[in-house]
Amino acid sequence: MPNVKFPIGSKVRLTAKHLRNTGQYTGSAPQSVWTVTGYTNGNQWAVVDEPSYHPVGYYTDAELADDPTLAFRRIAVGNLQSVKTRDPH
Repeated sequence: MPNVKFPIGSKVRLTAKHLRNTGQYTGSAPQSVWTVTGYTNGNQWAVVDEPSYHPVGYYTDAELADDPTLAFRRIAVGNLQSVKTRDPH
């Protein structure tokens, strides 16, 4: 997929600026790390490997069959940063 900030498979987390602006200093958000599995809306939203917050039945079976990414969380690309991983060797 051309012109994406994070290649598919990249590990990402929320930026400090976003956490600060939304008051998420504690809890799981600052420690959460996701894997980018795709993009939507012109690559403005990253689809990550966390189930969406929508309740069961929010999307119809037909909608989910047409776009399986609806079952996963989407995060604005501008609110994400790469996670540097340590070399295990």
